[in-house]
Amino acid sequence: MFGRKFKVIALLFIFVPIFSIAQNYPSRPIKFVVPYSPGGAIDTTARAVAQKMSSLLSQSFVVENHPGGNTVIGTELTIKSPPDGYTFLVTSSSPIVANPHLYSRLTYDSLKDLAPVALICLLPQAFVINKDLGINNIKEFIAFAKANPTKLSYGSMGSGSSGHLNTENFKQISDIQMTHVPYKGSTPAVTDLAGGQISAMVVTMSAVDGFLRSGKLKALLIGSGQRSVLFADVPTAAEAGYPTFTASDWIGIMAPSLTPKSIVDQFNDAFQKVANQPDFREEWILKKGLEPAATKTPQDFEKFIRADYVQTGKLVRLTGAKLD
Repeated sequence: MFGRKFKVIALLFIFVPIFSIAQNYPSRPIKFVVPYSPGGAIDTTARAVAQKMSSLLSQSFVVENHPGGNTVIGTELTIKSPPDGYTFLVTSSSPIVANPHLYSRLTYDSLKDLAPVALICLLPQAFVINKDLGINNIKEFIAFAKANPTKLSYGSMGSGSSGHLNTENFKQISDIQMTHVPYKGSTPAVTDLAGGQISAMVVTMSAVDGFLRSGKLKALLIGSGQRSVLFADVPTAAEAGYPTFTASDWIGIMAPSLTPKSIVDQFNDAFQKVANQPDFREEWILKKGLEPAATKTPQDFEKFIRADYVQTGKLVRLTGAKLD
């Protein structure tokens, strides 16, 4: 009898602090860890969400950039943080669904060590070429590639990046050859694409916005199910004749895995209010060439991640990419 009472009392000591945290949450500043350098799409989106969430929750937010290690540094920092609802990872898909397949000795398990909180948005990617190729559409590009199997090269943000994996997928679908040239980030890759050092790239529309508008680059298709608000003249892959090709990335919020469900749900509810604000939707999603997320709950976000994890694993195996 005494043993049973002791266990009940012990459990109360465990759960009462968690209940107290949830009841008073948030009572101090909240940290967003971004595993990328400042200025990119993930960083600017994280800061926009932080600003909106700060007003909504009446609590300050701090955005910390921890780039390096192909996003491993910032991801590990979040995982090792106390699971109390005051540290979140704002990230693209790479550390969650790609790195586990790219590293044989990764120190974390993204499906176990992180809890999905909210899917912020999707980042549609376009198949973009240098204008000097004189090619007008994707069928012309494929015909040229087949006629010149050693002449074309394509860039990416790095081996194993979504652009790399998606381009390799398109190569298989269209049965063409191109040489992969990996870069350390999208900026140098896009610069070389505009300069003619490489021929093509699968990249987010926002990363090439200025070059597309100036005419230095040309988008042949977009890998999402709908046309871009920014470039409505660019056909979808299905419209261009390649319905099985998809290319996009995503930005989401994750928490250390033991973060109480009540806090995860509360944070998600707050984000959904932000996502439904017309100014946020227009200024930070649609006008940036992004797509609003259809996934609304942490549970749906988890299903989304698991499906993407499986698909990304297939693409990694297709490319044979490894980072260790």
